[in-house]
Amino acid sequence: MVRTVIAYLFVLCILVVLGLFALIFYRHACAAGWIGPVSSSEPAEKPMRIVVSMSTTPSGIDKLRPTLDSLTVAQKSHRLPDAVYVHVPQIFKRTGEPYIVPAWLTTYPGITLSRCQEDDGPITKLLPTLALESDPSTLIIVVDDDVIFAGNLVQMYEKYARLYPQEALTLAGYGNDTDINEPNWLGKVKLSMQHHVYMIMAHGTFAVRRAFFSEPQFSSYVRSLCQDVSNRCFVSDDLVISEYLGQRGIKKRLLFQVDFNYYYSLKARSLHQGADRLSSIENNDVKYAICHRALKLRPLPHQQL
Repeated sequence: MVRTVIAYLFVLCILVVLGLFALIFYRHACAAGWIGPVSSSEPAEKPMRIVVSMSTTPSGIDKLRPTLDSLTVAQKSHRLPDAVYVHVPQIFKRTGEPYIVPAWLTTYPGITLSRCQEDDGPITKLLPTLALESDPSTLIIVVDDDVIFAGNLVQMYEKYARLYPQEALTLAGYGNDTDINEPNWLGKVKLSMQHHVYMIMAHGTFAVRRAFFSEPQFSSYVRSLCQDVSNRCFVSDDLVISEYLGQRGIKKRLLFQVDFNYYYSLKARSLHQGADRLSSIENNDVKYAICHRALKLRPLPHQQL
């Protein structure tokens, strides 16, 4: 009996000593920063700055209200963007028409009206925003002006941007760059949900990080390609942006309308429906193929990769 008690006491002493050593080690580890205190809740995610970027045409500028409503008022129940940029050049280069800004647009709540001295073509929907936003982590949602969006647009992109922080995201995209040389390639492409694609399309919206673009090098690259309105790259902004991202090694993920719905409004003023007075002459297959060949002849300078 005595031996049993002694054995129990011996074991108890060993456990106490081990416990003291564990406590001393834990305190030392905390002081050294090796481990942190145990918390019952997960740390809050860092707020993400999200902005929406778009441009318009002289014929479309006074018809923007439904689109802007869907980007501001309709987003309130989910997640409002931190800014909505509407970039408006002085002159629409494709036709020479001046922009007449309606009075209601200058006071529309929740948007930033950005007047541009130069019209860089459809890529004006993105280019000026790169000068206005400097934080590399900012998410830029690029949209067309002829679409009405569901109220969870911003929330949806925030969700997937956290899942895929190093990728461009889109709700409309196409194949790979070898497809472009095939006749009617746009009509032949079939993609599965959340597939990586070559080209992202603003008519379905896309989202990119500010860090994906080196400025002012990207703007210079674009303007060297697109000085002339007759240049097919001038009206192939989706292709120019996609090729640039691809050359920088940035993957482009097609979300295929995950958790989201949108629909077109006022199709007659869509640039891809002929409002640019060039798309009506040739289809996108031809336009993209010509621009694609030009892009392959003008790879990015090494310092931009």
